[in-house]
Amino acid sequence: METPCNEHETQIQANTRDITELQSEIKFKEKRIDDIYNKIEKMDEKIDKLNENMNRIIQSSIQSDNDIEKRLVAMETKIKENEKAVQDNRNRFTVILSVITIFFTALTFIFNFLLK
Repeated sequence: METPCNEHETQIQANTRDITELQSEIKFKEKRIDDIYNKIEKMDEKIDKLNENMNRIIQSSIQSDNDIEKRLVAMETKIKENEKAVQDNRNRFTVILSVITIFFTALTFIFNFLLK
């Protein structure tokens, strides 16, 4: 028969095995937590780099937009100047054509008057 001491010894040994298993499991989980923490730190660094790159891209885009806007304003100004020049040329041509027409009309009246 087993004595209470033997029973306690068996329980102590069982508890010791359980404690050893739990300690191994704790060490494994601590290592996993450390690995996860390291991965999170690496991801934070990558996210920071990504944010920096996005900020540079946004700034570059804003600069490009400003450049495009300046070029567009310059083109619009040139188009308006060209349209004004075309209109001025049309007006000048119309005036010259009117003067020539009046000149030939007057010349026609003079020839008609002299020939009568």
